[in-house]
Amino acid sequence: MVRKKDTNFALPNDVGGSFEEEDFILNYRPTIEFVEPPQEAYEFPEEISVENIDNLRDRTQKLINGLDTAVKLADLAQKRVDERVVSAGGFISQLDPVKDAQVIAAMKRRFPDKTDPTKITYDEYKEALSCLQQSAVDAPAVSTEDIKAAQADPYRTDFGGKDNQEGQNRAELSSPASSVSPIDLEAFQKAGILALFALMLPLIKIEDTKEVVKHLATAPHKPA
Repeated sequence: MVRKKDTNFALPNDVGGSFEEEDFILNYRPTIEFVEPPQEAYEFPEEISVENIDNLRDRTQKLINGLDTAVKLADLAQKRVDERVVSAGGFISQLDPVKDAQVIAAMKRRFPDKTDPTKITYDEYKEALSCLQQSAVDAPAVSTEDIKAAQADPYRTDFGGKDNQEGQNRAELSSPASSVSPIDLEAFQKAGILALFALMLPLIKIEDTKEVVKHLATAPHKPA
């Protein structure tokens, strides 16, 4: 048989019973203090070894060769796409007047003599793409001033807009997507209102002239 052992729990009302230990555990609030980690001193190298410079130069040249190869492959792919379009008898993209209203408006501005702006041919697509690429922001390049500044201060780290003020490193301002100038909506609305009034002015004058003639014909008094 299993041996059983009687266990008694002291209640608060019992003589000698107390929940002080349990109360201490429930209400315990540890004191947490921040201890700063030890700082490690970093020593910059006194000089740059020639071996490291040679390795960096070789890596840079390999990167340039790889980019040149990528450009050649892109040109070859473009040539094959052009040949396939010609062999297929051309390519036309049909636009939806409701969903593609902005694209159709751009087609009208780019090709004002086009009869049907809801259709984009392959040649028109390439022409528009070429126009966008020509107006795109130039990719960041290392200038002579940057090289001289790096030679004067080898530990310079403020490249790539690091020292710009907050809010200046925005993709919509620095990326090629900003090649198309934004529209000043306030100026656009004012110009649109003036243009609309100029179109309506002849109609308003004709209507006023008709009303004057009608008044003179039906008025009980004699015209002056």
